[in-house]
Amino acid sequence: MALRQDTVVRTALRLLEEVGLDGLSLRRLAKVLGVQPAALYWHIKDKQELLDLMAEEMLAGEFAALRPPAPEEPWQDWLRDLAWRLRRSLRTHRDGARIFAGARPVRGTLQVMDQLVVVLLRAGFGPQDALRNGGVVVSYTLGFVLDEQAAAAAFAADGTAPENVGAALASGDYPVLGEVLATVGRPNPDADFRHGTELMVAGMSALATAATGR
Repeated sequence: MALRQDTVVRTALRLLEEVGLDGLSLRRLAKVLGVQPAALYWHIKDKQELLDLMAEEMLAGEFAALRPPAPEEPWQDWLRDLAWRLRRSLRTHRDGARIFAGARPVRGTLQVMDQLVVVLLRAGFGPQDALRNGGVVVSYTLGFVLDEQAAAAAFAADGTAPENVGAALASGDYPVLGEVLATVGRPNPDADFRHGTELMVAGMSALATAATGR
């Protein structure tokens, strides 16, 4: 069976689960596919294009059916939904946020950003603020998942902090932080992401009201 580009990309995503981004190479991918490395260049130009296509494939499942909100639907609800969709997309694969951060904008990414800007323009923002605010949504979500996936690799399965962090807190040098962390308990990424998203939406709503008077 002839090798196809979508087969290369999906195999790369499966390999990513095993070896992570640092272990992903075209040579290793070719070995998994059972072809010579040179055969990959019929389907991708280089590793950068592979990362671009992997990022687009990660977005495809969550964003294929995304549409701008209906006139009666609050734009804030749509914005929340988009942020959660993006987070789920980045979390579908090991190092997914790093893949997305290193990818160049491709068709799927630009379609999402296009819809985001359209919605913010309709909400009353000017072109520059619509573009900036759209960037805030993407940057916040990407940064959150980068931290989230890094923490997942560093923390134990039961939520225990890395040894150096535990030792630092036990030293008594950070009494307020230690007390707060002891009170809060184990991290709750979903609640933390929701909190940040609400802050972001509340800030944009206030700006939109100031700009439109409604």
